[in-house]
Amino acid sequence: DATDYAFTKDGSVRTWTSPKYDTVHTHGTGCTFSAVITAELAKGRDVMDAIGIAKDYIALAIKHNPGLGNGCGPVNHMAYGLLSNGTETMDELLKNDERR
Repeated sequence: DATDYAFTKDGSVRTWTSPKYDTVHTHGTGCTFSAVITAELAKGRDVMDAIGIAKDYIALAIKHNPGLGNGCGPVNHMAYGLLSNGTETMDELLKNDERR
């Protein structure tokens, strides 16, 4: 599994865990993760909720990477839009996704 941690100013710790996928196609994960958090904050979401959404987004993007290049290729930034039926959250889609 891949676990991320957030430490708050009051000393509490929040964790998010997703499956760890065996792939080298992870280029752009850090920038994408921070961009999703920023976008969710701009929509008015709580910081911890924004991190959770970003975690789910990255998990889908890694899982459904396009397999480009001979080395560390990019993640699939369109995974949620391509796989969603429009009613599922990213978390639900990740849990229900049978395309492994």
